Amino acid sequence: MTVLGAIDGHVTNPNPPKPLVLSLHGPAGTGKNHISRLVVENLYTNGMKSGCVTVRMSTLDYPHHEDHKHLYQQKEKLVSFIKSKVSECYNHLFIFDEVENMPPGLLDNMRSFLDHHTKVDGVDYRKVIVIFRSKLAAQAINKYMFESYEKGIAREDIRSVDMERIISNEVSGKSDAGFKKARIIDSHLVSHFIPFFPLELSHVRQCIQAEFKDRGYPSNVISEDEVLAILQFDGPNGSRVFAVRGCKNVAEKVSIILYKIKAENRRRRIAMERRVDL
Repeated sequence: MTVLGAIDGHVTNPNPPKPLVLSLHGPAGTGKNHISRLVVENLYTNGMKSGCVTVRMSTLDYPHHEDHKHLYQQKEKLVSFIKSKVSECYNHLFIFDEVENMPPGLLDNMRSFLDHHTKVDGVDYRKVIVIFRSKLAAQAINKYMFESYEKGIAREDIRSVDMERIISNEVSGKSDAGFKKARIIDSHLVSHFIPFFPLELSHVRQCIQAEFKDRGYPSNVISEDEVLAILQFDGPNGSRVFAVRGCKNVAEKVSIILYKIKAENRRRRIAMERRVDL
């Protein structure tokens, strides 16, 4: 709800005070990519192919280098890149993936774009949306969820203000991560820190059902349970409550079960043909 409310409030505001900055945090496979894609597809006619959408992968686009000169060049290129994109599309959406792997200090120069300014060097950035995706604070989020589960607290009853505080403290305390020296954190320019909780069995089952549907095969409880049985789950006292990798490996596991189903169908078809021949 926080993501949807924040996006709606920003795009419907004819005069927002600053760009919207969302920082998504959680373990792999919990929906950070999925929610980003949904936002893009609902905002832009051409979805991820829109010229107003840019995705940057930290390890690919901003590799670590020891020398300060290279970092300075990366900063300058990033500033120039953002300015050119927003000049072409005033409501540009930027996605920075795996922020934890970015060179420390790289995001430092983004402060002027994300602050409360009408224009920076003649360009208005206030309708821009920036989404940071990261596994930073994933362990803290998991720990909090495990503790809440043991106390009998439902995930929907966990207060967002508590999670924002946990994530903010984790992000600020990681000296070797991509947010290091980033003035967007110190200046409180991140609009919302969004937690993505580890998925439970019912959530993963929905992913399995969707995967079967995408492959053109109807699923049932038996085939879904077979997939769930080969996925890793974890929880307090060894319980199978939370999916270790979320829905990350669902497609690969469904492939295995589909192969078994196809092989069994072939076996039955051959057996039926033999009976007909007799």
